[in-house]
Amino acid sequence: MLKKIKDSWWIDILLLVLISALAYLPDVLSLSYYRDDWYYMYDGLVAGPKIFEIMFLHLRPARGPLFAFLFSLFGTSPLPYHLLSYFWRLLGGLSLFWMFGLLWPGRRSARFFAATMFTIYPGFLWWVSGIEYQPMVLSLGLQVLSIALTFKAVLTENLRQRIFWYALSIMTGLYALSLVDYTTGIEAFRWIGVFVLVNRRTDLRSWRQKLSQTLKFVAPTLLIPLAYLLWRQFFFENWRKATDITLQLSAIVSSVTAFFWWLVYSIQSFLNVTVFAWGLPFSQIFYANRLRDILIGLAFAVVGLSLALLAENWFSKDSGEPDANSKGWTREAILLGIFGSLAGILPIVLANRTVAFGRFSHYALPASIAAVLLVAGLVYSVKGGLSRTIVIGLFVGLAMLTHRGLSAQARSEEAMIQNFWWQMSWRAPDLKPGVLLITTYPFDFADDIDVVIGPANFIYYPEKQAQAPVKLAVNAEVVQGQTVTDILVGKKERLVNYYDAHEYDSNFANVLIVTQPSANACLRVIDPRWPNYSMTDGNWVSETAAKSKVDNIVLTGPSHLPPAYLFGPDPGHDWCYYFEKADLARQAGDWQEVVRLYGGAKSQGLTPNDQIELMPFLQAYAYLGDKQAVKQLSTIINAQDWYKLQTCQVLHGMADQGYPLQPDMQAYADKLFCGGNE
Repeated sequence: MLKKIKDSWWIDILLLVLISALAYLPDVLSLSYYRDDWYYMYDGLVAGPKIFEIMFLHLRPARGPLFAFLFSLFGTSPLPYHLLSYFWRLLGGLSLFWMFGLLWPGRRSARFFAATMFTIYPGFLWWVSGIEYQPMVLSLGLQVLSIALTFKAVLTENLRQRIFWYALSIMTGLYALSLVDYTTGIEAFRWIGVFVLVNRRTDLRSWRQKLSQTLKFVAPTLLIPLAYLLWRQFFFENWRKATDITLQLSAIVSSVTAFFWWLVYSIQSFLNVTVFAWGLPFSQIFYANRLRDILIGLAFAVVGLSLALLAENWFSKDSGEPDANSKGWTREAILLGIFGSLAGILPIVLANRTVAFGRFSHYALPASIAAVLLVAGLVYSVKGGLSRTIVIGLFVGLAMLTHRGLSAQARSEEAMIQNFWWQMSWRAPDLKPGVLLITTYPFDFADDIDVVIGPANFIYYPEKQAQAPVKLAVNAEVVQGQTVTDILVGKKERLVNYYDAHEYDSNFANVLIVTQPSANACLRVIDPRWPNYSMTDGNWVSETAAKSKVDNIVLTGPSHLPPAYLFGPDPGHDWCYYFEKADLARQAGDWQEVVRLYGGAKSQGLTPNDQIELMPFLQAYAYLGDKQAVKQLSTIINAQDWYKLQTCQVLHGMADQGYPLQPDMQAYADKLFCGGNE
């Protein structure tokens, strides 16, 4: 009975599902929106599904109806998108499992290894963005399925059945290509694979006969790239120059230097897809996590690795004899992998892009179909069961750890965003439209300002809008390049329009500076009346503080709270809650409320991690004349000379803002903070 179960191909599928689920799904309930997912979902929230058709009309039109359909089904809930993204990866893995069996029947162990490594391919690092990258993973799954259907058609003798398989192959291939145009090059992989099948036919002896037969079988599938390229060249109005083939090619041929850069990018992309994908992302990602996440990641990887090695032990001892036509399969797989990988990266390089881990890792997806065959061919060329098992374990283990580390980073980043905006909702009950946020998170988000714009508008301006483009009421910019200068000179509005889907104004004359330099610190809105700077702030905060317009925060009216399905439930009233509410009361000049809030925090034993967060409370006690409380707080604040100096300046400046200290309190404060302790 056990042998019958082992021999069933269903056990292969089950193990593939289990291993891939361990790679992708442990954090699925915790993952939310990642990076650009925010603007996709906000546009859908306020403008409905039709906005996606507008968004992609002049980019990649097939994506619009896809996103519109998915949004109609799932709305703004992130979980279904993440689950669907995993399903598309699994579809690709199962399709490659089938494709491998068609190419090389009887190689059960190798087929399982190739399908597993394709499903958990570690060179694609955007899978945590479960919304924006839906078309990419769907296209990949359909592309592999389309190729497998072509191979099935070639191997089918019945004409009607062959037409049926070809029809399915062309339909899936065309849709895959319409979703992701840079998959064009992988069509060469399809053609080389057909040649591999034709080459085994004993009735064809000469190369000429084999090539002629290959062309005959390939001919129907030529409709896929030809139909797409003809439509794109003559009927499609392209607004994105990066995908304009003619423009990119002209840049290459116009310069010898450009040609050599093209050659360098080709080598770099090929090595990244086929070699470095199995180790470089792991080294960059996994050890950057907390110890707890590293240990949990190791535990999941061990389970996944154990399943993979169990499969290798079972399947390598499969009693079935391999098909005679697949005896030289490793050489075929290596050659198919090399040429297929080169073909897969060609359209990307021609567009003057390169496969690079991080921002451009999605470019690795098409060529990964061939890359895993190259890896499988090399691995199964290793003689000796133990040596091969060790190599298999290394590949599976690194892939598992890469995905576990990536998921932990995304989960941590999203948790910090949620925490930030809960604090912001306490500090800013409402925001005026047109404000430009200059914001830091406790992590580096580069120039992905959607992680600021998205949450801000979800919270403060979730109302429906009647027409496109969507108008973003709250805008943001990152601190880079000319940002500080633009703030200092008050650069006026710069209208940004994203392909008629949404638009916003970057008005540097109306900024609000909000910073949270570390995860342990509280969010601080910079108020130029008493700009409190943390020792962990960047220099740009103090340089631009005078330009922060705190009156963009509306003090009256109902508070806007973050929706729980995106930001989690109210995290509870910790120190930062009392600090944010006290800072809000300080802005309103309600010093009694500030004192009351400190009493509430103190009664619960809550204390700050950064002494600068005591400033509103110190100001309140000083203004109200409580020397004992001022003295107690001074012992904490004066531990840092930088904070002591700021306190002196802030307390002296209160009179200029209409809150003068009593003369005896001013003298007492001067002794404590400006000239030495009593």
